[in-house]
Amino acid sequence: MKKQLKPVFAIGVYFSWWLIVFGTSFLAKHLFSKEGYMLGFYMGILGICYVLYLLLPAIMDRSNFKSYLEVIGFTLNKHSIALSILLVLTFTGSIIYTKTSMNSSILPGLVGLNYLIYMQPPLVEELLFRGIIPACFNNYPTYISGCISILLFASLHFRNGIQAILFSAVIGLILFVLRVQIKSLIPGILIHYIVNSGVTIALLPLLLLGFLWETYYFINRIKYAKRT
Repeated sequence: MKKQLKPVFAIGVYFSWWLIVFGTSFLAKHLFSKEGYMLGFYMGILGICYVLYLLLPAIMDRSNFKSYLEVIGFTLNKHSIALSILLVLTFTGSIIYTKTSMNSSILPGLVGLNYLIYMQPPLVEELLFRGIIPACFNNYPTYISGCISILLFASLHFRNGIQAILFSAVIGLILFVLRVQIKSLIPGILIHYIVNSGVTIALLPLLLLGFLWETYYFINRIKYAKRT
């Protein structure tokens, strides 16, 4: 029997995000230099969230931890592995092309230790907003958990203006649909990182992979419907 998460838990997760952000920001300002603040801030959020939502559940409820990972999508399957490999290969190719054909300074997500900073939003936001929070509404229609996930994710970007809210809502919708289809957070984490990385040329193969995946997915859905 799969572990069930309750809707009230989603509320706690959402507000804990803000407490972690502001608390970590306060600590980072006092513990790190101005140059090290961003790295300390982002790595602090990553560490706290993964301790709270992965390490503690593993320690406190070991017998149901595997079920918990399956429910939130923190697992791999043949489709997620295949898509993840393709994403890594195309992203690597895009980086090589950009560095050899253009000025490498246009790769903010890959300069110095920035790749660590850029890892935090995909790893944390996918875990919380495409993993745990939607899983709290598994007993409701998918569109309800999707709307809640998208709205809460978009609300994280309110300080950046309406364009950022709308853009994040669209990205949230795409990543939520992929999460439902593929039953894994891993490809979504990689896509989120690619979008944030600043490697603009990588968006072209990303769109192509998205089109190929959706084609494959719906062909298989049609075949399955015909068999049943």
